[in-house]
Amino acid sequence: MEYPINEQTYQDLLSTRERMVSLSPKSNPRAIAYPFVPWIGRDILEGSRGIYFIGIATRRSWEPSENLEQCRTSSEEYAAAPDSGLFWRYVKAVTKAVFDRSYSESTNRIAWSNQFKIGLESGNPSGDYAKAQQELCTLILQRELQLASRCAVIFLGDTPILEAYFQRKNWDAETHKEYGVWLRYTADGAPILYHYHPRAFALQSVQCDELVTRISDTIRRWLVGPQTGLAEAKSLRIS
Repeated sequence: MEYPINEQTYQDLLSTRERMVSLSPKSNPRAIAYPFVPWIGRDILEGSRGIYFIGIATRRSWEPSENLEQCRTSSEEYAAAPDSGLFWRYVKAVTKAVFDRSYSESTNRIAWSNQFKIGLESGNPSGDYAKAQQELCTLILQRELQLASRCAVIFLGDTPILEAYFQRKNWDAETHKEYGVWLRYTADGAPILYHYHPRAFALQSVQCDELVTRISDTIRRWLVGPQTGLAEAKSLRIS
């Protein structure tokens, strides 16, 4: 499948970053991260089912990259040996629970992306920093979701980029309400899930282990029995 960020899109991201740097009152280039390019496992690129994790944005100065290929390599290397923060502890836990094998043995069946492709030194993009990249990042996300059409997609936290996806009538917000999980299915039965970013679990009194079990059970049912997802999708189907 075609990778969602091509050479032209990457150059557009670099140009967007330059505009964002100019918005910085201190004109500090390191305050604006270099463009992030998602890590997409080989099996997903070849059309197999997997899990597509989508966070909000990288933090601090993401690895400076001279070109698209180097940026993709940086994401691949980081996904292979991520930090021990809450986000990655959650990703690893879900991955291991779904595939019943170690995280390192499962990376070809997962993808890691962010809604905003240009992060900040501290905090998530907001205000002018969000507006400067929102249109381009929305386009990239649309491409990603097309590529991930055979994947379970998990949004961890929302941004203005997701506004089009959060019309309540299209989601089941009741089944896993106590965990803040919203659920819907594609026309092919693949689950799409949204819930709090892992950094907010404690603030929302969400038990991470319990949430991992709920999420993993939903994804496993879809993986082992395609008709299961299709049956549940009848009342929550999306195009």
